[in-house]
Amino acid sequence: MCDVYLFGRARFDESDRRFEAHYEQDDDPSRYPKMIHGALCTGRSRFGWGNENPNPAHRILDKIRPGDWIVHVNTPSDGLCAAGRVLSCVKRDEGLLVRWDPRRDFQNFFCVDTQSIVTFPRNKRKLGIELFWALCPRRRAQRMSCTVVPRFLRYLREF
Repeated sequence: MCDVYLFGRARFDESDRRFEAHYEQDDDPSRYPKMIHGALCTGRSRFGWGNENPNPAHRILDKIRPGDWIVHVNTPSDGLCAAGRVLSCVKRDEGLLVRWDPRRDFQNFFCVDTQSIVTFPRNKRKLGIELFWALCPRRRAQRMSCTVVPRFLRYLREF
């Protein structure tokens, strides 16, 4: 059985507030979810957490293994999710250019199977209430409850 990990934009701790402050300063804040979705479609599921000062909450990336699924909530836009099946452990490269940092961000990534990528609406009527709430992350990153994973994987097969 695989695990499913959710990553979304949330405002629950100081690191999220700093990120959101940079993110919302941009003249087009929708640019970054679109950039992440574009990278996902080319086989890289990207994350903006650097390794220079690792936060214990970011260790979730080390738990993700090939065969697991990653879901980016509100990507490529609000109300949509993009998911892909993981092919590698976490890797790091030069990342993407962003406006809030003269360096690059989104340097951590997983290789994902491009044939598995699904973009779907987070629609309460279609998903059912339990799966809808499972796709509403309470933190920036979290693992989906194992009781919901089989239903989620069946839902993905519809696309």
